[in-house]
Amino acid sequence: MNAQESDFDQLVAGLTVLCEGTDDGKFSCKNDAEWHLDYHGCNEELLCEGHASAYVSQLIYLLSRYGSAVCSKCEKTSYKLTDHIRVVKV
Repeated sequence: MNAQESDFDQLVAGLTVLCEGTDDGKFSCKNDAEWHLDYHGCNEELLCEGHASAYVSQLIYLLSRYGSAVCSKCEKTSYKLTDHIRVVKV
């Protein structure tokens, strides 16, 4: 590692990214983002543990109860969790 990479690593290590989630669409979350959610290429968000967990739990409920989930952005119907969303730890 050269000096330039070391400086960059130190700079990036101190950065935090806030959750993009909202509570009832009104108040922005103030927690640090921990998860990157990719909604089948339609949309992406960085979410905290609470918002990511709530979204995935709701999606699991919809899939188990109704057998499918419809994207609120593009209206694509998914029948499996892995077809609808990809979740990666930031």
